[in-house]
Amino acid sequence: GSLTIANGDVVLANDAKAVVLVTADADGAADSTVNPYLVYFVQDTTAGAGFTPSVTLVGTINSTTELVAGNWDAANFA
Repeated sequence: GSLTIANGDVVLANDAKAVVLVTADADGAADSTVNPYLVYFVQDTTAGAGFTPSVTLVGTINSTTELVAGNWDAANFA
């Protein structure tokens, strides 16, 4: 694919685009601290060789109950 995770870093392939969700949640589990998810659109704006990243915050997901990593598992969208 055009997006991978390596050593905790998001790696975007040349000329690729991706939507990335990040959170300040420390443990990825539901607890009493509710952390929002930030939604970013990331793309390489240099066509062909070279890499110029563009990162745009496109949304914030707030919830009255904490969202956890398991909420984003593909099995939950089947």
